[in-house]
Amino acid sequence: TGTHMYGLSIFNRMLERKYGRNIIRLIWEEFRDHETYQAIDNALVAYGSNLSNELADFSIWNIFTGTRADTVNFYKAGSFYPDAKADKTSEFTNTLTISGNSQPLATNYQKIVPTASGDFVVRPTFEESFDWIYSIVIVPFEGAGEYTMGGGNSLKSLKNVRSLSEIWVMPTLSKWPQSDYGEKSKSFQFFVDRG
Repeated sequence: TGTHMYGLSIFNRMLERKYGRNIIRLIWEEFRDHETYQAIDNALVAYGSNLSNELADFSIWNIFTGTRADTVNFYKAGSFYPDAKADKTSEFTNTLTISGNSQPLATNYQKIVPTASGDFVVRPTFEESFDWIYSIVIVPFEGAGEYTMGGGNSLKSLKNVRSLSEIWVMPTLSKWPQSDYGEKSKSFQFFVDRG
């Protein structure tokens, strides 16, 4: 679809901004001998990264577009890109459970808005946890955003989050689609607690 093609284009823009133009050339060179995902992963490994980590980072970059654009640290033209859209938005005070499913190499954008300030703990539970990586972005009511990444069922602590800030929790199913894997989605669940 058009959205998917657009996403592929700006993914390459992110890689070029982070690693320089040679990363795109190296990916194309890897295509000669490897399938798509392996070629991209091989090129990224040469730069000290991998496809899973870059997909998680991509979700972070996508939050800093449109009205939240940070053209110094992320996309240079990010202010011209649309705002990231949440798959689901939830408000909560003390506890919240969010759940859903993702396809291979897809990210689910969950926006959480706390109605009370405080420290928060985010606990993921993934079906086959080794296939998942997730990103969290805090867009505060005022000031600069913060972000972090985690893998599998590792929990994250978020300190001093003000009420009405946006907490974006973005799980990515990082397992590559394969003929024996198909497009089977897998489930995720996050428990968010204040205190």
